[in-house]
Amino acid sequence: AQLSFQRASNKSLEEQLNRLRDEYYGFRDSVGQKSGGVSSGSKSEFEELKKSYFFSLAVGMKLNQSIQGNTCNLNVGALYEEAKHAVPFQSWNVWLMSKITEQQRQQYQQQRGRGRGRGAARRR
Repeated sequence: AQLSFQRASNKSLEEQLNRLRDEYYGFRDSVGQKSGGVSSGSKSEFEELKKSYFFSLAVGMKLNQSIQGNTCNLNVGALYEEAKHAVPFQSWNVWLMSKITEQQRQQYQQQRGRGRGRGAARRR
């Protein structure tokens, strides 16, 4: 049952990634076809493009973690809100990976802590 749930989750994440990737390419192509100065509309479109790029990166990384058998319960929307002004978009991939690694380290430490508590209780 757990395996079928994980497969369904992986499938859903993969579909979401493909949809966001298509959106990203559409935005990229439309921005690339425009010429002249940067208008406020172009800035807005660029911000949307960056948002789509962030979500594509994050969902792709979460999907990759899931395929490898690691859980990744980070909220992509909350991460975007944190990163959009604090992290240059060129560094988002490194920043996201550090967040995923940090969450996995915390999960591992929590699991080890729970395991120690049970082991100590059994030894008494």
